[in-house]
Amino acid sequence: MDEAIAEYFQAVYGNEDQHIDTDEDLAMWTRFEAAAEATQGMFTTQDVEEAMRASNFNKGLGPDGFDGTIL
Repeated sequence: MDEAIAEYFQAVYGNEDQHIDTDEDLAMWTRFEAAAEATQGMFTTQDVEEAMRASNFNKGLGPDGFDGTIL
């Protein structure tokens, strides 16, 4: 399960050809990268699974691009 989650996020955020058209886009990706580094090891698999179960995936994707279909 951990590997599937890692592969999903790598596919979503690991693309080096991200569309950074504005300074706002660059700032957003910089914040995402900083947050990802700052939280490494802070959450267990169980924490992530509980958060996903509590989420409502019956709506469009938000700015984080998280899609509940990985469940």
